[in-house]
Amino acid sequence: MSIEKDLQKRIRQYMLNFDNIIQSDGIYMKVIKENKKIIVFDNAANIKICEVTQKQLKEYAKPIKLGDAYVFMDGEMSKVKTVFDG
Repeated sequence: MSIEKDLQKRIRQYMLNFDNIIQSDGIYMKVIKENKKIIVFDNAANIKICEVTQKQLKEYAKPIKLGDAYVFMDGEMSKVKTVFDG
């Protein structure tokens, strides 16, 4: 298995585990909503943990690639490159 495929698999597994934690215990969701700071490694249309406006959905409509993420800080959304750049 290539390093890129292995990394994609690990990120997917991490995100599934993270989703299960978020759904099982509301305290994490509360902290995220209060701090309004999070990095999301998913397409804008799939983001449920933060509020994404229609304007942001239109601006970030393209699917992200390996190494891309969205940063949410104080209601602002921006696309960033990470060290996982493929």
